[in-house]
Amino acid sequence: MSKKLIYNKALAIPIDRVAARVLKEGEHYEPRRIPNKFSLLYHSETPLPIRPTPVDAPKLVGITFGRLSVIGLHATVNGLWVVRCTCGNYEGRRTKAILNPKNKYDRCAKCEHLRHIKSNYHFLKTGKNCDSND
Repeated sequence: MSKKLIYNKALAIPIDRVAARVLKEGEHYEPRRIPNKFSLLYHSETPLPIRPTPVDAPKLVGITFGRLSVIGLHATVNGLWVVRCTCGNYEGRRTKAILNPKNKYDRCAKCEHLRHIKSNYHFLKTGKNCDSND
């Protein structure tokens, strides 16, 4: 015999805790702001301004490293490349960071924060570290 969910229409209040969870509005997740000044200035959900690549600049447009793809040079900041993450966010990266072979798992600040939360959750559930460098 299954229990039926009882809902008091007169008061518009769910009867028990499970009913309250089912009927409540969804939760919104907003990651904390990264305290790094560089990340705050050059992290955006809208495209950062770009300028044409000079002839003497390295040919980095189109290179993909980690989850980031190089779009072009930043319009106002010298030596800063605009990159786009697979999640759709835009960030600025220096040439050295793009060419560094250790950055094969590089991602935007938001994706890095979510990766950290995921690995902490996995550790709390299983007691083992997970390799979340996907």
